[in-house]
Amino acid sequence: METENILNQQVEKVLDKHLPKIKEIIREKITPVAIATAKNDEIIHRLLAPVYHALPLPMRLVIKEDVFMKFCFEHRNQLI
Repeated sequence: METENILNQQVEKVLDKHLPKIKEIIREKITPVAIATAKNDEIIHRLLAPVYHALPLPMRLVIKEDVFMKFCFEHRNQLI
């Protein structure tokens, strides 16, 4: 167990050291995919459905799902 903790600490140090490179790779590889995904209405709708259902019940009683979806689509640039 102690050996595992030491290894985890060493791995964390290495990852911390390379954090700028990890961020760069994320920007290069993931950002374009995220932007393309944000432009796909069908994917956004599928991602937002569970968000709506995770809202507190009082909000869901007042705000219907179609209104929530419309709001999110109109403000997608601010949300994503």
